[in-house]
Amino acid sequence: MSIEFFSTSNRIKETPFTSRNNEAGVKKYSVYNNTLIPTVFKSLKTDYLHLIKHVQLWDVCCQKIIEIQGSTSHNLIKYLFCRDLSNIIPGRAYYAPIVNFEGGILNDPVVFCLSESHFLISLSDSDLFNWISAINYTMKFNAFVCESDRITIAIQGPKSEILLSRIFGKEIEKLKYFNFESYVFNKENVLVSKTGFSKQTGYEIIISNNKTGVLLWDMIMKEGGDVKLSLLSGGFAYIGAATLSIILLRSIDNGLWLVFFVFWVVWATDVMAYVFGKTIGGPKLAPVISPNKTWAGLLGGVIGAAIIGAAVSFFLPNATLLSLVVFGGILAVISQIGDLFESSLKRKYEMKDSGGILPGHGGMLDRLDGMLAVVIAVFLLLIARSFDKGLTADAVLVW
Repeated sequence: MSIEFFSTSNRIKETPFTSRNNEAGVKKYSVYNNTLIPTVFKSLKTDYLHLIKHVQLWDVCCQKIIEIQGSTSHNLIKYLFCRDLSNIIPGRAYYAPIVNFEGGILNDPVVFCLSESHFLISLSDSDLFNWISAINYTMKFNAFVCESDRITIAIQGPKSEILLSRIFGKEIEKLKYFNFESYVFNKENVLVSKTGFSKQTGYEIIISNNKTGVLLWDMIMKEGGDVKLSLLSGGFAYIGAATLSIILLRSIDNGLWLVFFVFWVVWATDVMAYVFGKTIGGPKLAPVISPNKTWAGLLGGVIGAAIIGAAVSFFLPNATLLSLVVFGGILAVISQIGDLFESSLKRKYEMKDSGGILPGHGGMLDRLDGMLAVVIAVFLLLIARSFDKGLTADAVLVW
């Protein structure tokens, strides 16, 4: 993909691997923390299905890293995060959301404990440096805080362990989830953690030197030929978009109401679709994609969502009964479309389950497929109506 329309600067930065992504035929980029992130190579569907069966190399340098050091750094870490990090252990990584003084989510990074006085914070999609620096100064922790030059790549997919064991040795197989170790590559230490965005297992590698990072990238590409290595999948963008949508929906005025409404609508859709489908049966909704789904189930899902809409309308003085009933029904249809989309991916590639975390349930995505589609749809609706109504829950719930 040509990125000539981007004027790369401090606002939009390339990474040490941008040229490698271009050579591999990247079709789409997004911007994440002011940094280019490749999102699509072949297609969203093809990239996602490749991820859940094979292994992929991701350029995630957009996950900027804040480094904190000093004798008071642990106290600063404990103050910053809403997770209790009192007993943090060196060699472990911690998923730790960070909130503002009103409880709104600012970021949901991963904290790497290098020692009791040295930490790395790997950010998601928002800048925290000024926030952390301000807390450090005003609360007089006086720790050393800086934006690190470290870069991150990710190896994700069920064959990621096989691939990395060829580079770092069999010891990599002993690494437990949310643990990390230091390995030597090109005479430099790199941190390898068993973390990442995909459920199918994977690793993230934090590198201090750009040249070493490029050499490691090229070796991974060379070693990954027979395990069907490809580059970053659009699944990162799809699931990431849904996750970010939930965070942003929660952060707006009365966002908690809106998030609860979305969750209850999707849950009611799933429950009532199952009840109606089992008790009534009848014509199939999409027999080629999902032979167990029926039109009766879709109707039940719409009714369930409409009931939730009606119930919520009594608690929102500005909302009308009819508008929330209709809106709930529309979201029920979107939820079913999300469900069918995930089912179509599994059927096309002859996969029974999307994962193994929930045995007997088709995988984690089978529990979340409708939710992913709905939260993205609601967020897009919020943006469209915010020009007139502002970024409030009323923009979505009041018509």
